[in-house]
Amino acid sequence: MSKAGKQLLFAFGEREINATSGRILFYPQRLAAAGYGVEVVTHDQAVQEKLAEHYAACDGIKVKVVAQEDRFWTMQQRDGFAKTFIDLYHDIIIPGTDMAFWKTAAFDDFLWHVSRVVQEPIQGRFAAAFMPVPSAFERPREACDVFYSNVVYYCKQNRVPLVGMQIYPVTDVPDIFHGIPDYWLVNSSTKVRYFKDRGIAPKRVLQLHSLRDAHCLDTVDDPLRSLVLHESLELGKERLVVTLVNHPSNRMQIKDIVRVLGGLPCPVLVFFIFVGVSVRELTEKSVFEDLVARDFRQNDVEYFTVEGGGLTRAMMLSDAVLATSYVTPLSVAVKYGKEGIVYNPLAAPCDYLEGAELIADPRRLQQRLQHCWQAKQDETDLPEVVRRVLES
Repeated sequence: MSKAGKQLLFAFGEREINATSGRILFYPQRLAAAGYGVEVVTHDQAVQEKLAEHYAACDGIKVKVVAQEDRFWTMQQRDGFAKTFIDLYHDIIIPGTDMAFWKTAAFDDFLWHVSRVVQEPIQGRFAAAFMPVPSAFERPREACDVFYSNVVYYCKQNRVPLVGMQIYPVTDVPDIFHGIPDYWLVNSSTKVRYFKDRGIAPKRVLQLHSLRDAHCLDTVDDPLRSLVLHESLELGKERLVVTLVNHPSNRMQIKDIVRVLGGLPCPVLVFFIFVGVSVRELTEKSVFEDLVARDFRQNDVEYFTVEGGGLTRAMMLSDAVLATSYVTPLSVAVKYGKEGIVYNPLAAPCDYLEGAELIADPRRLQQRLQHCWQAKQDETDLPEVVRRVLES
């Protein structure tokens, strides 16, 4: 489905923004950059000002605040609310009993617990709407509760698919909310299983695998994931990204690695990491330019050279981290779902590589990297989620 003319709605309240330290605000930017029109709406003027500042430099994003006001309900009006509720639900019986449902809710909820906040309707035509799922324990304030209720009402009345963004622990989801969103957006297989166990159809639970997109739903910050979140270099899924750590004594192994990378059936980008070693009067960079860069050019492999201080950034942007001997970033990469590989045909087998894999055969290395590439193609990112929602 073409993105041209497709408008998406994002609804944000202050508490849910703060729960993610503002990371969830990255989603509208992500989709605007992908070609969608995005309207970000809130009910609070102070939040609107923050949103306007946040998206000031972003093309394709409009920020809007919906008007609310405080009303005083007379007892006559409250009686009318309760009577309307009874008329609508008089024939619904609580399962397993002979008690009418209205007797448990009409007088408490529709006589005394009526919100004094009223809001103007949500306006506009949208292809899909995104809203954070509120918590039963970290409840939104009354005005925000009315705001979210209006978003849900708008979606149901206009047949707009509603995507619930799950940011709080799944056990915080109010039971009544399980059937409200058309889709659930989550960032772990555990959450997928939770909602499936509660009878939600598997196709309605969408898991984000992209490191950057998934972290936006976290309520606990991870400095390395946040490093990727604010990364300006967009690499996408179009190519395999590899970090290759230099070793001045293992140039033949590095030559093998570059040859394997050049033979992969996909575009490859390499971050070649300098480790700060010189050989007599020769600098590491000069040795690279004279000996290693030639291999990259001959095998038609795109590369960037990176000083040691940029290793963390390169690692978090990569799909795989390769070295010719064990280095600590390999095990860190594995913990973040990346391939960590030691390639060295001369090394003895070793079981103490902290999750990294020792490979001695170039054919085996090629297989692992092809598997890594295929896994990347199978990942779900935010634009893929939107595509599925719009096509369903």
